[in-house]
Amino acid sequence: MTDPVSLFLAVYGGVIASATAIGFSVGMRTNPRRKVAALRRLVRKARRYPIASVPQGVARVVGQVRPIDHKVINAPFSRIPCVAHVTVVKRVPVSASTGPEIVRAVGGVPFEVVDDTGSIYCDPSDVAVIAAVQIRRDVTRWLATADTEALLAAHGRTWAEVTPNYFLYFEESLIRHDARVTVAGLVERSADVRGAVSGDYREAPSALHLRGAGRMPLVISDDPDDI
Repeated sequence: MTDPVSLFLAVYGGVIASATAIGFSVGMRTNPRRKVAALRRLVRKARRYPIASVPQGVARVVGQVRPIDHKVINAPFSRIPCVAHVTVVKRVPVSASTGPEIVRAVGGVPFEVVDDTGSIYCDPSDVAVIAAVQIRRDVTRWLATADTEALLAAHGRTWAEVTPNYFLYFEESLIRHDARVTVAGLVERSADVRGAVSGDYREAPSALHLRGAGRMPLVISDDPDDI
């Protein structure tokens, strides 16, 4: 079976998809209000722990992504299987280098980060910044697909945005379903919706969850420099 990244690169020539080279610049481009240096400070300020001994509060863990029940989604532009993505569409005048953002879609599925000591649950609905593979592409109307049609329609937009004077510019950052990552955020212990109560066990099962909160977003990176 053809690897989805290779297939995408073959179809969309000129796409940039290098997590190692891009790293936190993805977070900056898809979240222009945040700077690369600020993101790195957040991650480095969060102390790293083995998952089995991570305390509640702000912390960082490193491990392998493991989708819950093997469920993944396809990123809406690249169709690459992933557990989380941020997809941005800009409408850009042909005479300009950038333009206003018209779509921002954040999506994903619950997943675990696993190391040699244990696992911790992450919910991508809490993701504020994703630093990972980045796909960037100028798209004209002849490259429209059913997926991009649906993405635009979900945000009240259509390919009529493309005219002789305007094109659409897609930016997509994602965390692949098989990535090794570092994740920083707020660790909490809460009810484990996956747990099953049986026999005489009367207390609700609980599990560690890693999420974003307040000034500490859930930051995910697969850049080796951050791991």
